[in-house]
Amino acid sequence: MVLLVQGDREIVLGSVDRSVRCDLGLVDDLLGLQLHAARLGWSIRITEVRPDLRELFDMVGLTDRLDD
Repeated sequence: MVLLVQGDREIVLGSVDRSVRCDLGLVDDLLGLQLHAARLGWSIRITEVRPDLRELFDMVGLTDRLDD
């Protein structure tokens, strides 16, 4: 699940479709979403992370963006 977060407020944006291939393009898209959210005073939080997506975030050193 991808959530928009601002303080105690959370808005569910949706989930990453299980049929979507996890690659660096997906990581880039999620980081782009984080950048746009930050410009508006929000951040994103990713929950229920698939193992293949977690591996990619770990590989690029961004596991702090994930929520266990």
